[in-house]
Amino acid sequence: MLRQCGPAADQSPVLDMTLERELYAAAMAADEKVNMKLSARCEQRLHEASWQDELDKMKQVVDELDTKLEYVRDRVARQSGLLRMSSILV
Repeated sequence: MLRQCGPAADQSPVLDMTLERELYAAAMAADEKVNMKLSARCEQRLHEASWQDELDKMKQVVDELDTKLEYVRDRVARQSGLLRMSSILV
């Protein structure tokens, strides 16, 4: 079976353009339906997933790291102060 690349002998170019437009419109409508279903599914999954728990855990870890970092900074500052004091005394 051979496919014809151009219009068939019994079809007019206007009919071909009309069919192409109808096919394009049908394809776009199908794409829109698929996109709408995909968007709805993605929104549903986002609502189903409990991201707040993971976000709270991450915030807790960041807060703990921040507290530890402040402790280390204070300790370094004290040690550098002690080193300065010992170098002055010597």
